[in-house]
Amino acid sequence: MYEKSIHIKTFFFAEEVPNPCQPSPCGTNAVCTQRNGAGACSCIPDYQGNPYEGCRPECVLSSDCPTDRACVRNKCEDPCPGVCGQFAQCTVINHIPTCTCIPGYVGNPFASCTPQPSPRKFFFYISHLKSIFSAACYNTADLSAYILQCCIEV
Repeated sequence: MYEKSIHIKTFFFAEEVPNPCQPSPCGTNAVCTQRNGAGACSCIPDYQGNPYEGCRPECVLSSDCPTDRACVRNKCEDPCPGVCGQFAQCTVINHIPTCTCIPGYVGNPFASCTPQPSPRKFFFYISHLKSIFSAACYNTADLSAYILQCCIEV
C-alpha cells in the first residue's frame, strides 16, 4: 500500500488598513492626522479657518485687521513700535501710525521732540502813556517767527 501524503500550504493575507489621510480630506494649508482610524484636519501654524475647506493667514492686507492694527508679516499687529522719536507718542488711525509730540514738547515727532521754550518776557516803558506794557515773545517753530503779544498793565 501506498500512502498518500498531502501537503497543505497555508497562506496568511494581512488585510491592509486603509489610511484615512490618503488622499487627504483637508483643504489648502491644512494637515491630516490619523486619530482612532479617522482622519482629522487642522490648520498649519499661524493659519486659521476651516481646515476641511482651506486655511489662510490672519491677514493679507491691513484692511483684514481692526483699524488700530496693521498687517505685518501676515499678522495683525500694533504698527507703532519704533516709529516715533523721543518724547513723542503714537496713535494708529486707520491702520497707519501717527506720531505727535507729548504735551509741552515741539519738533519733528518722527525724529525727536524737545521741550517747548518758555515765553521770554520783556518790559517796555512807554513814557508818553506812562504805562508799562508786558510783552511775551513766543518762538514758534512752525512759522519760524516771533509773535508779540502785549498786555497793558493798569
